[in-house]
Amino acid sequence: MSLINNVISVIYSLDTALMMTLIFFVVGLIFRMKIRDNLKAALYVGIGYTGLQIVINYMNQVLEPAISYFATLGTGFTTMDMPWTALAGLQFAAPWTFISIPIMCFASVLFVRCKIFKTIHLDIWGYGQSLLAGGFAFVLFNSYIIGILVTFGTFILCLILADRNAQRWSTALNMPNTTNSTLFWMSVGGSMCWLVNKIIDFIPKLRDLEWDPKWMQNKLGILGETSVMGALLGIILGLSARLGFSQILVMAIGLASVMVLLPHTLKIFMEGIGMITSASSTWAMKFIGEGSEVYFAVDIAMASGTPVAITVATIMYPLTILLAYVIPGVHYFPIGTMSMILYLGGWCAMYCKQNFFRALVCAICVMIFLMCGAQFVSEAATYICTYFGVEVAGQVTSVAFSDWIYIIMTSIHKLFC
Repeated sequence: MSLINNVISVIYSLDTALMMTLIFFVVGLIFRMKIRDNLKAALYVGIGYTGLQIVINYMNQVLEPAISYFATLGTGFTTMDMPWTALAGLQFAAPWTFISIPIMCFASVLFVRCKIFKTIHLDIWGYGQSLLAGGFAFVLFNSYIIGILVTFGTFILCLILADRNAQRWSTALNMPNTTNSTLFWMSVGGSMCWLVNKIIDFIPKLRDLEWDPKWMQNKLGILGETSVMGALLGIILGLSARLGFSQILVMAIGLASVMVLLPHTLKIFMEGIGMITSASSTWAMKFIGEGSEVYFAVDIAMASGTPVAITVATIMYPLTILLAYVIPGVHYFPIGTMSMILYLGGWCAMYCKQNFFRALVCAICVMIFLMCGAQFVSEAATYICTYFGVEVAGQVTSVAFSDWIYIIMTSIHKLFC
């Protein structure tokens, strides 16, 4: 057992891009690719992901002055908003954590081989959400059995949702044979976006709005160009944050650069994925049956590189601050929430097939739900964090605990425990 713990600890300590390279190299071996082609494909996946993270980190650096300004507005709030990164250590807190990871890896491949699911989910960081949910249940109900059931139950739920979202994901992002690995976004984001889109479909004029990038370029002319739109967003955001003239210009060129560079980094990633998916089709036809499909679960970050995703995310930064003041019953300032807004934009843009209007409406509704959910579970979240040794001052919460599973568990605990 200690050997398994040590191996998993080493894996989690690796750089994300390196881990993805290794994972997809192993996937290539499973699909019996030639070593040369396999190595090239795995490296392209790692290089593409590295480029994506470099651009995203640069975007966060560009936006930092605006976010810092918004943070100064958060006075009078009584609950601390913790970012997802502060909760990462809780994934390892439950006693069964380390043995769960190899079981999930093996089960993912076995399920595909037995035609139970179509998704190969080897995103080890994606497992963290199931492990965190299991740890939450373990502490809340003081039960090993419930904790283990929640861990593997949410893993199965992730595979079910990944299969259901595969066609939409691969089509909207032009990433054949891929799907999402992030349970949080498929659960909360998927259900809320489905509901919002159904409501919009009942409103005559709104349902016909097709504000995709091509429409925006045709209607707005030069203002609809990706780079110009990024620069304008930077100027608007800089003005709303009351930045100086030079800082506004830096933000403008920074967001324009992000708008142009992100799609190019995703192309490198998809070139590597493309080589592996070609091999997977041959493997699926031989071992599963003709016409069978296999999807690879990838991180939500892969959805965040489109112009619509970046535009929605940029608009949501100041809107999220505004929502903290106007939503009744919310007593925390969402500074920790800022770290996931880019992924919010990515998910909503993907789900709405790059329709800007629908994506923005969905993002606002999802954010309202997340903030209300985070407030609802704040008491339980504080107890969980304290139990696992996270230093907290007063009451804390996080949108990471806004998933349906946490809301359901907290509701059951409040009613019956």
